[in-house]
Amino acid sequence: MKHYIVCSSPDRSKYVAVVFATGTSRPQDKLEEVEADLRKQGGEIGKVLFDLLATNGTKTRRYFSLQFDGSHFAPVRFHRVEPDEQVRKFSSEFFAAHLDQVDLSLLTPALRFAVKRGIAV
Repeated sequence: MKHYIVCSSPDRSKYVAVVFATGTSRPQDKLEEVEADLRKQGGEIGKVLFDLLATNGTKTRRYFSLQFDGSHFAPVRFHRVEPDEQVRKFSSEFFAAHLDQVDLSLLTPALRFAVKRGIAV
């Protein structure tokens, strides 16, 4: 079972894809698998956003980006980012729509409540 889901970004001028952690395992530990999934989806060149809410269990240090060359990630240099409201809304809609595929056990009760209601956190 994969511990992440790769989606097209809502704003492809900023990020070509968004990788959502779906549990306590970190998708950055499986970068070769993520690269393969990105290649299957067209291998577009650009930044890939990682949403690590489920892995980190907190809204701080949640979003990171990594450059993708269409085939592989650049040497691992994650950059912490603060995405705009459009991406935050996209993330909240993703989690609300995929609750059955996401382990939210590391989140506080307040964060779990917000995520289940589709509230951007």
